[in-house]
Amino acid sequence: MAYADADTGSRKLTAGAAVVALELGLVWALINGLAFTRTVIPEIRTGGFPLPSPTPTKTPPTDKPTPQGPLVVPTPLVQVGPINPTPAPPTDPATTSAGGETGTGPDTQPTPSPTPSPSPKPLYQAKAAKPKGDSSRWLTTDDYPTRSVRERQEGRTSYRLTIDAAGRVTACTITGASGHTELDARACQLLPKRAKFEPARDTMGAVVSGSFSGTIQWRLPPEE
Repeated sequence: MAYADADTGSRKLTAGAAVVALELGLVWALINGLAFTRTVIPEIRTGGFPLPSPTPTKTPPTDKPTPQGPLVVPTPLVQVGPINPTPAPPTDPATTSAGGETGTGPDTQPTPSPTPSPSPKPLYQAKAAKPKGDSSRWLTTDDYPTRSVRERQEGRTSYRLTIDAAGRVTACTITGASGHTELDARACQLLPKRAKFEPARDTMGAVVSGSFSGTIQWRLPPEE
């Protein structure tokens, strides 16, 4: 009975020592970080044949540049001028003598004359004074002077009327006499009172003074 107890105690002691050793091993592994390197060599099955030895890689030899002497550029045989040379002014053959000397002859090239600029177009068309109504009714046979009727005077009187910017007749001038003073005087007496005009206008459209020319044919009715 005592032997069994002693044997049991020694086993417990051995087991405790093993546990302590295992714990010490774990502590050491943790301290070293469980870091270890394992090289795995793959197993190659050759089936009994020997493996060929690896062929060493040869490094190609580096070509060293062959030393050369100085470069010699050949001298060109043809001299090349500028690409776009400035052309020399042409020589007028009419002013050059046979010996090559330039003379003082007349210039054969005519000098172009400047083109005149066109005149500006007017804004409006100028208009002359225009009569209002029928000008043939300004004088009739009823306007004959009594003396001219008695003496059977007839003829043609030419006249020119001066018209202001308002269209009124301001003057009467006889430009062609009828041969009878009474007839010509009666024309310039009545025309300024009876003639009415639209005033003349200039190129700017403004009313201006003007003139009007006409004739009167003095003719008496036939006697009964």
